[in-house]
Amino acid sequence: HLEFMVYWMDVTEAFKERWGTTEDSEGNVRTRLLTNPCGEMMNLCGVREWIAKVEFMKLDRDSDGVITRQEYEVRYTPDLQLRGDTGFGARFDFSRLAANVSGVIGISKAVWDLRYTGAEDILQASFKDPMKRSFWTACGVNASGTRLALDGDANTPPGEAVWGNISQFDQLEDGRLLHSFKNLNDTDNNVYMINVIVRHKITGEEVAYKPHVLQRITPIYKAPEIGGPEVGLIVGVSVLVAGIVIIIVVVVVLTRQKKMRPRLKVQR
Repeated sequence: HLEFMVYWMDVTEAFKERWGTTEDSEGNVRTRLLTNPCGEMMNLCGVREWIAKVEFMKLDRDSDGVITRQEYEVRYTPDLQLRGDTGFGARFDFSRLAANVSGVIGISKAVWDLRYTGAEDILQASFKDPMKRSFWTACGVNASGTRLALDGDANTPPGEAVWGNISQFDQLEDGRLLHSFKNLNDTDNNVYMINVIVRHKITGEEVAYKPHVLQRITPIYKAPEIGGPEVGLIVGVSVLVAGIVIIIVVVVVLTRQKKMRPRLKVQR
């Protein structure tokens, strides 16, 4: 009694407005990558690395390359630490990571880069900003998303997209569904949000899954070295013949309670 619809949304311009641009190895200016080593230049940083770098600079108030406990607790107060908000996930805290760095007890930049996990929360919050979009409820997805046809081609007009049942998707042994996704624009390190709505055929009730973010890294042409036997190579994760495969975790429970219509529950 269930049917599914995949939706997508191009958020490249909003992402670029929030996180800026970067240069690739050929000097082309494009949307900043979600993840990319900074090297010696800030403009090469991916978003996660840029956030980590900026957050370290904000806490390291005396710019000595070490975050002391006093500096650390300006942002991560004792109360926050007791609630598990340390910036380092569940496994680490300041005491476990601090060391003697040139006579100063604190967290070095190298340790921060290795253990800091707060960048992911900041990044996700930028996508979940309700002032920008709503893509995690059925109403929000229907209102702002673009329907993907069953052929998985982003160029197919949304009006031709129809609801698909389980038999129309490839399925793994554990019940997860697979759906290909092709022909997404990748000319500017484009960033997309994807979500799936499951609908009950009888009641018409709809539930949205957890939205996911993906980035189509723009392919880079590299000219062959003079005298070498190689030909030019196209590199980039976007060069995939089969396109993107969406994995839909289908764990749906239909429950009936006395004098109530069926309710649809999706385990995200």
